[in-house]
Amino acid sequence: MSGLGRLLGWVATLAVVATIVAALWVVGSPIEARKKSADETRIQNLSEIENAVRGYRLSKHKLPATLRDVKENSYLSDSSLKDPASGEDYEYRPLGDSFQLCATFETEGKGSSGSYYDYNKEFSKHPVGHYCFTLPAKSAP
Repeated sequence: MSGLGRLLGWVATLAVVATIVAALWVVGSPIEARKKSADETRIQNLSEIENAVRGYRLSKHKLPATLRDVKENSYLSDSSLKDPASGEDYEYRPLGDSFQLCATFETEGKGSSGSYYDYNKEFSKHPVGHYCFTLPAKSAP
């Protein structure tokens, strides 16, 4: 009976380990979840900045020189202008009839999930690392 008890103990241990491994495989590691969450915040922030830049352009008839100019004339919070992980400001460049917003992503964005909660389909497709989006200064009709 002692051998059977030991065997059942090993089987139970293996079942627990297999369950943990399967859960991590399906759900992903906590580190990956943190990276995805940070990238989702980046996408939300970039979408808010895009809208604020276009609002500034509509009211002032020009693109702002800096993101600080946008903040002074909108409801953007300081946290919306900063990367959630590094705390650095997002990059912004006015380009005449367009502008660039740049961020550093921790995961690859493969495009819109089609979810109601997609903040901006343009921002949801990006590589890992530093990436710049070139956006028209005028909103699409």
